[in-house]
Amino acid sequence: MRVDGLSYKVSGFIRPGASAFIEKMSKIFDIVIFTASLESYAKKVIKKIDRRNHIKYILTRDECTVYKNNFIKDLRRFGRDLSDVIIIDNNPVAYAFNKENGIPIESWFEDQDDIELYSLIPKLEELAKYEDVRYYIRNELFV
Repeated sequence: MRVDGLSYKVSGFIRPGASAFIEKMSKIFDIVIFTASLESYAKKVIKKIDRRNHIKYILTRDECTVYKNNFIKDLRRFGRDLSDVIIIDNNPVAYAFNKENGIPIESWFEDQDDIELYSLIPKLEELAKYEDVRYYIRNELFV
């Protein structure tokens, strides 16, 4: 990967269930990856996870709002009806401007027995039935 004219070798691990999660959820939702990572890095990772091209869009650091030295994923910037938008993130600060759209997920650190993504599937299938996802999230029905 090249950043500012310098080459970097990047490696990493993929969270268990990531590819299956994306494939299953793409049948219900438009999948958008919104990351505070650099575009060049994000695209390489997503290429490994989403081999069947289920991800509709990739938003990166350039689309984040910097606020108090944090990269905020401000969903209001994109002109979408927020009653229809959710953000799943391990960092609540990332969705601080859209708390009613945010679903927290535990951070992942290479635990191959992790089931976080699998456990979200039935909850998201239920969430898809609501006209306004914010009501469902706001009322803590997402536990």
